[in-house]
Amino acid sequence: MSDVDLSAFVQRIFDAYGGKDAFFAASERRLHEYSSAWAQDSEAIGKVLRAHLAVEHFLGEYIATTNPNLGSIDDARISFGQKVALLGTSQTHIADLKPGLTLMNKIRNRIAHRLRADVTNEDKDAFLQIRLFAAMRSEKAKRFDVPPDDPVSVLEQFAHYAAGMLHAATDPGRDLWVSAMAAPQDSPRE
Repeated sequence: MSDVDLSAFVQRIFDAYGGKDAFFAASERRLHEYSSAWAQDSEAIGKVLRAHLAVEHFLGEYIATTNPNLGSIDDARISFGQKVALLGTSQTHIADLKPGLTLMNKIRNRIAHRLRADVTNEDKDAFLQIRLFAAMRSEKAKRFDVPPDDPVSVLEQFAHYAAGMLHAATDPGRDLWVSAMAAPQDSPRE
């Protein structure tokens, strides 16, 4: 570039853009596009991504535990959506998580493509349509403080619920609990 006549180069650039004003207008638009990618609500994005990552961890744990012949889930490098598709339907409370897990993945993908934490009221309403989650959330509100009701908070609450359900379903002692619940009740011990 040292051999180039800089003033002639600048004039060629201006001409290529249709004039000096058009060049600066185009540069301003590009700078705005670039800057807007960095001017996001990083706290909300972080909450959504953390929720997604935590749920994905417990989802992988659940699939590996309930399908031991699959081999390593990590080595297979399957997507979150593929993991959700692998959830069985034999355990109703786990199968009922699918719509919420699918929605979490859509929200995460929206962030990846738009670089914005767009968790909408429609998303919140969809999470609250998951009956057992909504019922547990309602009971928790009766006993403790009412949980925050904004869309990102509801997504986080669903993620805690889903991860907890998946993790509990992988407890090595889960069959002991099921057997104890199914056993005839003995008379109380004194």
